[in-house]
Amino acid sequence: MPNRLKRFSNDITTFRQFLDIKPEAPYAVDNCRVPSEWPHNGNVEFKDLSVKYGAHQPYVLKNLNINLRPGEKVGIVGRTGAGKSTLAKAIFRLLNKNIEGSIEIDGHDTSKFGVGDFRPKLGIIPQESTMFYGTVKRNLDPLNEFTIEDMWAAMIKCGVADLIEPERKRKTAKLA
Repeated sequence: MPNRLKRFSNDITTFRQFLDIKPEAPYAVDNCRVPSEWPHNGNVEFKDLSVKYGAHQPYVLKNLNINLRPGEKVGIVGRTGAGKSTLAKAIFRLLNKNIEGSIEIDGHDTSKFGVGDFRPKLGIIPQESTMFYGTVKRNLDPLNEFTIEDMWAAMIKCGVADLIEPERKRKTAKLA
């Protein structure tokens, strides 16, 4: 009985924490939807971008102006706390209320879109990746949008298919 009571107490605490979460940007904006083929080129431009983690905190990034052209290879390096991860968070609008300036992708200001419209169209490779349990398909296609054949064709093209499993086990290959 004490274990069940403790678990129930933890559940209530977690629920209260969820109630205190401040809402993020709108999921969708009716009068400004992401074009279906966006992003088509991949041009990313930061215009006078300044970011801080709180209203009374110092700027982590200040007046950043960069234009990353399609096909350009760019490395973002710096010491711990220099703003590398902050830049990624800003692109995905995870710090919405503490951003000044704009981030444009293919000429569209991302702050005008709902986060549910544009986040699924972007990708990021984090510094420390997380592999989830389950099949390769479940990890690479959690929304079940692609056929197994399409996914393996893409992995072959990227040169990673042979790292997963032999040909005969590809449909049910597990990750651990």
